Amino acid sequence: MHDRETAETIDDAASEWAARIDRGLSEPEQQALDAWLAVDTRRIGALARARALWVHADQAVAAPPTLPDPPAGLLGRRRLLAGGATALAATLAGVLVVPRLLGDSGELASGIGETRRVTLEDGSAVTLGPGTRLRQSFDTARRLIELVSGEAFFEVAQDARRPFVVLAGQLTMRALESAFGVRAIEGVPLAVIVSTGKVRVGAGGVERVLESNMRLDASAPGATARVTRLEPDALQRSLAWREGMLAFEGDMLASVAKQFDRYGAARIVIADPVLAREPITGSFAANDPRGFARAIAASLGARVAIEGDTIRLSRQPPAK
Repeated sequence: MHDRETAETIDDAASEWAARIDRGLSEPEQQALDAWLAVDTRRIGALARARALWVHADQAVAAPPTLPDPPAGLLGRRRLLAGGATALAATLAGVLVVPRLLGDSGELASGIGETRRVTLEDGSAVTLGPGTRLRQSFDTARRLIELVSGEAFFEVAQDARRPFVVLAGQLTMRALESAFGVRAIEGVPLAVIVSTGKVRVGAGGVERVLESNMRLDASAPGATARVTRLEPDALQRSLAWREGMLAFEGDMLASVAKQFDRYGAARIVIADPVLAREPITGSFAANDPRGFARAIAASLGARVAIEGDTIRLSRQPPAK
């Protein structure tokens, strides 16, 4: 299978890994990188080249950062390549410099309860959900976005020369012309929802192609991602947050409460862990957590207590 992987595909993936290394790898990401490198020796050289190029203009004359520690079997070869990467960086300094993905000038953010739509420099558009933060870096080779936290919907302008790449947690998404949403909310499973076009999604070392009306859920780093096909009404519900609505289908109550918290109207506290795991289905106004809590209490036979900006949901005491 890996014999069919082209050099261009390897270079693209290596560039994305270089961007992730630049901002620091989590332990699951480090494990995923080690596994990726172990599959094909060409990937080691591609990463060395990408790391050598991933140098900020102000640091072009400095030695590039060392590569992350490899698996034991790759140690000798990687040490040799680290030296080669330094020499390559010196050769290319002043010829080709890729801007850092995490530069402060490329950051976009929305406040609690705020939804923003922004046109990017390439003509693409992004809608940011409440409490969302992302970083962008565009150059002549590719368009890179890192969704740091929150939820965003991308409408990608066509540019055959530059793929549009989005990083979110352990997911890597690549598109040329499409519209898709990405959710990376703390405490809520990662999700990708494609509205139109095609998006290539890498998760857990496996790449999948999502087409229109398809959704990918990644419950945890390294776990197998689940892909489902959505009916048109289900797709609309999944993206309803752009119109101030929140729609759920079997989501745990604890996860639902975290999504309401992003709108800042009030904080939902669930006292009972069993109640927190109850599945929730339905559509609700994002700015009305009190109405949501009352509806859930009536549906689940729970009790709701509102104290200022705090909403407490708990089980009803047993009848005497």
